[in-house]
Amino acid sequence: MAQLDAQRPFDVVIARGAQVAAHVANSKVLGPKSWLYITDIAHPGSRLSEKDLAVLRRTVGQCRRFFVQTEAARSYVEATIPEAAGKTLVLTPMVPDEYFDLRGGSSGTGRKLSAVYSGKFARKWRTLEMCSLPATAGEHNLPLALTMIGDKFQHDLQDPQWSATMEAAVSSPGIDWLGGMSRDEAAKEVSRHDVGLSWRDRSMDASLEISTKVLEYAALGVPPMVNRNAQHLELFGVDYPLYVDDDSAEGVLRTLLAARGTLAELKEDVSNRVRYYSISASAARLKAYFERSEGDYARSPRSRQKTRVLIAGHDLKFAGELVSVLEMRDDIELAFDHWTSLHQHDVKESERLRDWADVIICEWCGPNAVWYSNNKRRRQKLIVRLHMFELNGPWMSDVAAENIDSLICVSQLYVDRTRASTGWTGTAIRVIPNAVDVMDLPQIQGTGSSLPAGAGGHRPHAQAPGPRP
Repeated sequence: MAQLDAQRPFDVVIARGAQVAAHVANSKVLGPKSWLYITDIAHPGSRLSEKDLAVLRRTVGQCRRFFVQTEAARSYVEATIPEAAGKTLVLTPMVPDEYFDLRGGSSGTGRKLSAVYSGKFARKWRTLEMCSLPATAGEHNLPLALTMIGDKFQHDLQDPQWSATMEAAVSSPGIDWLGGMSRDEAAKEVSRHDVGLSWRDRSMDASLEISTKVLEYAALGVPPMVNRNAQHLELFGVDYPLYVDDDSAEGVLRTLLAARGTLAELKEDVSNRVRYYSISASAARLKAYFERSEGDYARSPRSRQKTRVLIAGHDLKFAGELVSVLEMRDDIELAFDHWTSLHQHDVKESERLRDWADVIICEWCGPNAVWYSNNKRRRQKLIVRLHMFELNGPWMSDVAAENIDSLICVSQLYVDRTRASTGWTGTAIRVIPNAVDVMDLPQIQGTGSSLPAGAGGHRPHAQAPGPRP
């Protein structure tokens, strides 16, 4: 990959899977431009070993962006891996657009009800239990036809005989086992049925991911039978009639028959609810992610010469969006003078970085502003950002205000208070509020549920080393 990058430099390198992601992130060439996708992070956090957490923190800390499947996964990852905060994006499972036009079948009213399962056969996927539905239905004189699609029988360490039992079960009377099919062939077959079977073992309810198969069923207008868990409640709503609370054969049949009269109206409803996951909608979000990772040259044209920008401060928690915007531009070189506390810094390092910089930004008008206002070079521009508490600091009288090119306050209130408190009449003061990137927040969809929208800019760590001139 590095050799390919040397031949034709990439802007973005996307890697999926924990092992390859770790290798790519560790590459000095590929790491800074890598967008990593890891979906099998242990959950809850108590299941993460110290070693695995350390590897994840190092991997995520070195990448440019980090993909997860759901908004719930993003919340968990950002809470568990501090390095992921602000750089995590939601890249959901995707359903081909044409699936939304493949609706077939009927409501099942007045005829034999048809159910379908498509996918791998696995113990926790409850596929063996599904095979008992036709026989149980027959015992109760209930009309039910079951179609099973797939040819992958997962070996189970807890039950070595399970795969053989499962293979025998799909050949049972009352089951139409079609074997393996291509994805598109399976979709056409699924669309002819009334309901899709997709409930799983209760131990999987805590999963932060959503099944692609559930989304495909719904897109095809085949209402899926699913667990009543957080992901499905968010997607289908609390009143969805096909939640499987009792997954015994009798319990599933009761749920299915109770919902039989609503299947016709559910077809369109479930399809509409998952349009967010169509490939075209996902592509639009991905395009927006890429556009947001590039500099806004339409608003601020690219400069012919690079500007060296130095950000100095002890705490950059309110500067994340600012750092993101500067970091995106290829006409800006960015460095950080990370003060170990409000008052303490490495003077020699500050002097080195000062001599390198064209523009100096002091985040907070603290002792960092005292040092830089008194030590800046004439060729340099100095911008100082004042929040609130600084006005009570005893160091304020030592700030060389005449050397500040622009003083930024977070509100007009503090512009007025700064002028009244300091008497700085010759200093240019303007307001730039603390920013909230709305792309960091879930977006409310037309279905009435809060669905993932993806994250905003990357908040790099303040200790990122500055380049040597």
